[in-house]
Amino acid sequence: MSQPKCQICDRPPENLNSIACGIGLKCLAKRERFLAAAGLNDHGISALTLCGDPTVLRWIRMIGKALGSGHQDHVNRFIGAARRPSELAQMPNAA
Repeated sequence: MSQPKCQICDRPPENLNSIACGIGLKCLAKRERFLAAAGLNDHGISALTLCGDPTVLRWIRMIGKALGSGHQDHVNRFIGAARRPSELAQMPNAA
């Protein structure tokens, strides 16, 4: 059986809560700070994911990578890119 690892930094988790979440405590705190600075939270990420648009899902994966590498400007840019197709999908068709 393989040892559980943090989804962001790939290090072994510090405690049982980290194992359950799949993210270490330090990475979780960093993730929350980065998302808050970009005006988003876990609920917002979930809402974007629910649209099901493959482009949005690709940008959400990129957000995860940017969070792991510690680039706030990339997080902001990728969140903006993920929001655009999601917002377009929610717009009513003009007839």
